[in-house]
Amino acid sequence: MKTGRPCCFMTAAVLGLACVLTGQANPDDIIVTPNSQTSLLKVDRQGKVSTFASIGFRAQAMTEGLFNDGVLVSSGGLPGDLVHVSMNGTATTLVQGGPLVVDLDVDGEGNYLGVGFGSGGKQQNAVFTISPTGKITTLIQGGSPFGKIYAAALDTFSGDVVVFDGAGYILRITRDATPVVTTIVTSLTTGGNAGIHPLFTATNTMIGFWNRSVVYRLVLGGTPPLSTLKSGAPFVWAADVEYDPVSGLYLLADLKNSQGSVYTASHNYRDIVVVM
Repeated sequence: MKTGRPCCFMTAAVLGLACVLTGQANPDDIIVTPNSQTSLLKVDRQGKVSTFASIGFRAQAMTEGLFNDGVLVSSGGLPGDLVHVSMNGTATTLVQGGPLVVDLDVDGEGNYLGVGFGSGGKQQNAVFTISPTGKITTLIQGGSPFGKIYAAALDTFSGDVVVFDGAGYILRITRDATPVVTTIVTSLTTGGNAGIHPLFTATNTMIGFWNRSVVYRLVLGGTPPLSTLKSGAPFVWAADVEYDPVSGLYLLADLKNSQGSVYTASHNYRDIVVVM
């Protein structure tokens, strides 16, 4: 998480975009959206929670602005909208009627990174980049071995995209003109919620949620590549994980049966603290 990169809660159902009325946020605030609400909340370093913006829909995914100037939020309906909310709560629709984006990141080259799927000619199980002006460029789309993509993140060391896939796979996708897909893991339980993020304390290592309450460490190129860090309590329905360089901690989103909670955790999971 770059100075307040948000946790995202995986949610569903778009309710329609409303005007955003505001709350100024500091760049190092944590910005989240609970599953059961249509607002973005800000959480300061002392754990105080207040409304950042009322966006009128339930967010499917969020990531920080490319220039740390707010957050990019995707709606949970088809077709999907991508809305940028500035740090003072002003909303601007970046993409209207695009693919349903299930996870967002930044790609390290001045674009957003998105994964998603859709119907009626929209992108199916695709990985794509989104420019600051809203242009969507598909990196790879559909076909084997993809099932339904649940989450993805950029491996900051190689520049590759790592995907949690609904068929129970973890895939690694290069960003070449002709992308190469490598299957890393095939043994996950199919379906479930997912989130993934690079683990900044170790090269080629990522941290991820799968199947609601299991937290994994993924070592790209490791033997075996996957190990369990945490399983079960306090997590009920783990949704996503992000990194916060200000505190050096990971931020963990948990839906808890639609009543969202956010935790901070050290990389070794010795300390897990409820933020909200």
